[in-house]
Amino acid sequence: MTDTKERPAPPAIEARAPDCPICWRETSFVDDCFECEDCGCYWPKGFDEPGEWTEPDEPQCTSTHQPFKDNPYVRDQETREQVLRCVLDDGHAGEHRHPDHIGEWTDASPNTARLDVEDEAPAPSAKPPLVVDVHLPEVADA
Repeated sequence: MTDTKERPAPPAIEARAPDCPICWRETSFVDDCFECEDCGCYWPKGFDEPGEWTEPDEPQCTSTHQPFKDNPYVRDQETREQVLRCVLDDGHAGEHRHPDHIGEWTDASPNTARLDVEDEAPAPSAKPPLVVDVHLPEVADA
């Protein structure tokens, strides 16, 4: 045991990048912006500003999901009928994701369907904007 009279300093603090609002994994800081390689998006303007897609011209995935449709504890009909569309690129690998849904779904998940893109009206922007909501702790003055 070391005999010291002074208490050691706390270890250095490490800053974390914010989590991606789509997959909830930590983003990377690349070329002066936060990026989520898994979701194919990045935030060049920083916090509280919409992000951008790495491949903005790629069509959006057609998978839809109704996460609350059969949930007996959700009494609000509007919530039960809510349909979420995967925001990732069409043909992406892995599970489907939407920023308003904590979790992911597969094509085999209950209450899941594919949109018929032939019947869908083209949108000016096929993918929704991305927003990162980050709350940094306040630092007390010394």
